[in-house]
Amino acid sequence: MLIAGNIKLLALEPEHIDLLYDWENDINIWRVSQTVVPYSKELLQQYISSAQDIQVHGQIRFIISHKDKPVGTIELFDYDPVNARAGVGIMLDNSHRREGIASKSLQIIVKYSKEILLLNQLYCNIIEENTISKRLFEGAGFISTGKKLDWIRCQNGYQSVMFYQLLLNQE
Repeated sequence: MLIAGNIKLLALEPEHIDLLYDWENDINIWRVSQTVVPYSKELLQQYISSAQDIQVHGQIRFIISHKDKPVGTIELFDYDPVNARAGVGIMLDNSHRREGIASKSLQIIVKYSKEILLLNQLYCNIIEENTISKRLFEGAGFISTGKKLDWIRCQNGYQSVMFYQLLLNQE
């Protein structure tokens, strides 16, 4: 468990299945997560049981707990031990946004990435119009290093994505 104040990053456990089921099947966040099909509880249970070793599966997801209540997830994905980098993504339940939880969770995962995984950098992709996420990652020291034009297809055409990086050994 990773802790900072009243924020804990917890390993996924079977008791989180209902939360994950609700969050993963919320079509309002599918555009950001690049999800296009719903997840069954059985598939999520298999994920919890088998895919939590970043060294083996290239990703790890944590439950964000605020005051001992699960409020979201944060994950490292696309783990590349040769080049010492990984992508990072975060999702908070709507009822817990704008409370500083995402910012604190991101600080914890940055510290974990640097001190435990010994990564050189983290990156993320943010839809250009998502000013809240851009502020979150910029506040954690990430810098915009590029733009992927017309990267995400949506109902009204395409949206561009900003590429952000945080060089951990230059902080």
